[in-house]
Amino acid sequence: MNKSSNSGAEPGSDPQQVLDKSKKIQVIEEFATITKEVIETGKVRVIKSVTEETININVPIINESYEVKHVAVPHKVLDEPPVPLIQQGDTTIITVVREISVVVKKYEIIDEIHITKHLTQTPLTHEISLRKENVHVDRIKNT
Repeated sequence: MNKSSNSGAEPGSDPQQVLDKSKKIQVIEEFATITKEVIETGKVRVIKSVTEETININVPIINESYEVKHVAVPHKVLDEPPVPLIQQGDTTIITVVREISVVVKKYEIIDEIHITKHLTQTPLTHEISLRKENVHVDRIKNT
């Protein structure tokens, strides 16, 4: 019996012969490696300030007042009652009447009341504070 160093190989095959028949192909594989690096190229400084400004606002105040005066009128006797209210511009005239007994009923005007509206405007200045923000941006480059 012939002892061979290749115990599991086919009979008659020599390992040296198998190596001679096989050719080796070398495979090359390349890998890309990418790295990141943070490079500071400059800085930004933001300065924010608040200023307060006092302003005057004119707010007119309108006051309404009335002047009431009695106006004597000559006595008139009317067959029909007069108009109770008369408007003449800003003046309202209210007619005051009384009934008098006659054989026939008649009306006598004895007085008128004149009410005149007067408007006066008083300027009013009111101070208020308004705030305003200011922003200043500085770019600082690295040296």
